[in-house]
Amino acid sequence: MSSPRLRRISSAALVGANNDLIREILLRMPAKNAVRLKLVSKSWLSLISDVSFFPGRNSNATSGLIIVEGGMSKPRYSYVSLDESKRTTDDEPTRYIRFFDPNAPAPLKISDSCNGLFLCYAKATACQAIQSRLYVVNPSTHQFTTLPLPPTHQTNWKDFRLVSDPCKSPVYLVYGIEFSNSDSVCNILEYSSVTGVWNLFPVDDFDLVHRRYKGAFCNGALHWVRKDGYSYRFDVNQKSIKKLPKPPLPEYWKSGTDLEYFGEYEGNLYFIAHDTGSSTLIVYELHKDCSGWFMKNNLAIRDINIQFQMSPNFQQLGYMCCSVLSLVKVKNEGPKLVMWIRNGKIISYSFKDNTFSQHCDYVQNKYGKCKAFKF
Repeated sequence: MSSPRLRRISSAALVGANNDLIREILLRMPAKNAVRLKLVSKSWLSLISDVSFFPGRNSNATSGLIIVEGGMSKPRYSYVSLDESKRTTDDEPTRYIRFFDPNAPAPLKISDSCNGLFLCYAKATACQAIQSRLYVVNPSTHQFTTLPLPPTHQTNWKDFRLVSDPCKSPVYLVYGIEFSNSDSVCNILEYSSVTGVWNLFPVDDFDLVHRRYKGAFCNGALHWVRKDGYSYRFDVNQKSIKKLPKPPLPEYWKSGTDLEYFGEYEGNLYFIAHDTGSSTLIVYELHKDCSGWFMKNNLAIRDINIQFQMSPNFQQLGYMCCSVLSLVKVKNEGPKLVMWIRNGKIISYSFKDNTFSQHCDYVQNKYGKCKAFKF
């Protein structure tokens, strides 16, 4: 009969030999503590060094946004926390994104983010001897991986998107649109972290490339919206593409310029439009069967002006006083619409209790627009 001590050693050995169980344990630890455990063994080092390893994240709630300001040649990054208990800004994730590859051929830019992972790129000019680069980056663990270039990297790339859920699987996928300089070839590109190779899928409707505006991944499909409000759905399993109807947009909606947001939230696809006639932000949701859109919520812009004492001249001159950054899920708070307003503040509006929150007041952008990526 074995002693209690031997039984404890045997149980510990069984746990230590189960990589899946070790991964689940480490994922529930705070990021800084988990990173220190790289020295325990080679297997732990390999596990923690994987770019898709994301400790301390047990849900898809958004803790903050990385804000991109300025022009594309010299983007400026800042981090804004959406946590009510952490209203101060934390520059650490943006600092790593800016400097993780000092040998990059150009300033690093963010193409997409998905559940804590970021897809970044550095596009080389024609006169540079080195090639452009694509990266998947994990700011929490300071890990990144350089992706191989698509086999047709001499052609033009458009709108790369990252698909990942580290809480469920370490596998991530990258999608993009690719077309030739002669405008004779159009493909959907797909990269899998499992195979490490790119696959190409021809697209019949070339109008998608020239008129696509913004992209999002939702319910097993990539969606791209055109400037006129119509969108395309690419099913990643069936490799098929389908044109979707546009929302019931207001009469005064302007093609392209009044599309404030297009993205996924809690398994649903949303289209946020600015109705200049009524000065309202209208939130549309796509039906589950993709048959059409319906109005989910709305927000009167005058409420923003009153709450944050905006100048009445914005409305009189026809200016939009805010720019929608994202629709996010905040832990214990429900859905929030995050916006940048023209006096430099980052604010959010809760559809759950119809209240505003202010998150910071330092983002000044002469272009009147910011980009935001969930973190």
